[in-house]
Amino acid sequence: MSVNLGVLEGAIPEDGLFRRYIEWAEPVTDAPIEFHVASSLALAGTVAGRKIWLDRGHGRLYPNVWVLILAPSSFYRKSTAISQAEHLLWDYRDGVYLLPNEASPEKFLDNLKSQPTGLFRHKEFAALLAQFDRSYMMGFKELLTELYDCPRRYTRTLRREEVVVENPCLSILAASTFDWLLEKTKAGDIRGGFFSRFLYFAPRLKSKRLAFPLPGDEGLENRIANEICLLDGMEGEVRLADDARDYYERWIFNHEDELDGHEHAGMLSGFYTRYADYALKFAMLYAATADRSLIVSRERVIQAIELVEFLKATIRRLVTEDFTFSWYDKHRKRVLDQIRRSGGRMEYSPLLKNLHLPANQVGQILGTMCDDGTLVRDGKWVMFAGIAPDSQGRRESETHGSKGFERKTH
Repeated sequence: MSVNLGVLEGAIPEDGLFRRYIEWAEPVTDAPIEFHVASSLALAGTVAGRKIWLDRGHGRLYPNVWVLILAPSSFYRKSTAISQAEHLLWDYRDGVYLLPNEASPEKFLDNLKSQPTGLFRHKEFAALLAQFDRSYMMGFKELLTELYDCPRRYTRTLRREEVVVENPCLSILAASTFDWLLEKTKAGDIRGGFFSRFLYFAPRLKSKRLAFPLPGDEGLENRIANEICLLDGMEGEVRLADDARDYYERWIFNHEDELDGHEHAGMLSGFYTRYADYALKFAMLYAATADRSLIVSRERVIQAIELVEFLKATIRRLVTEDFTFSWYDKHRKRVLDQIRRSGGRMEYSPLLKNLHLPANQVGQILGTMCDDGTLVRDGKWVMFAGIAPDSQGRRESETHGSKGFERKTH
């Protein structure tokens, strides 16, 4: 079965667990393809755990993965995508790699003591963020942040009792809507270390719709179960082939220089630092699943970097357009979302109605966005810049939909 991965085609191995997972998950739901890539990464990173690693000199790099799926609404099937990965892990060794979804420091650490490698899932991540400020959850965000690097031993004192977790390896698969996440997020959170540990999968548009879910392919599901078992049996130190190491070194130097003079370097630097490690984590997982090897080839490094470049474009867009905290930035984002959902062009009257703001404030926002070249006003129409008039005097994108806007943000 062949699945069109679009821009991600070059970022996923042509065989092995990741390809099989997407071929199994994609036909049965209308969730965006990116969500299946995200879920497969979390699944593979969980199963590999601490059994394979890359020696970094200062310590071992393990392939655990933290993933956050973002979408405008529930129609994007965020929870469905997570449930598909959960289904496979429940069926494998009676769910040994699924951590209970109990979210308090005490219960979480108690579970981690008996099950130090596992996947923590949360289908509405913003709700978890809201709980972080409550007294019984104090310190939970810091606890998770410290566990990301898979220390040999994690020690914490809770209620005068010392809790010790040996060899933890935590992966996370979570989801949220854009609006609720932003409502529960502060500007300092984005610059802090917690958010920058996540990979963000945040498609703007949904290209597929299904009225009814379709049954899964049992044969493919059995093949995936076998792939999971084979990955679970891989063990040992991972090494990069010489040409793979050379390719990564050339890329990492360019990667580190990208933010020099960048307007949002302060917010992006933490993400970019983690992406350098994520490129190696992906390469490890690709070699282990597609090649059954602990030697990473140049081809697997190229595919891993292709995925990281996709994720970098996503985080640049999120920081520029979505992670907004001033009054103007928040309403600017709402205007962009409204026009984008209308195909890049929208009449002024319904835009004004949907924004629920006084006309003079909407006028100020639109005026600023026209001045900076983001939008154009043409009679009753408001549209992205770079749109050409059609035969009725309206404007159509010279490329497709809001492509011109996407080019600006990336």
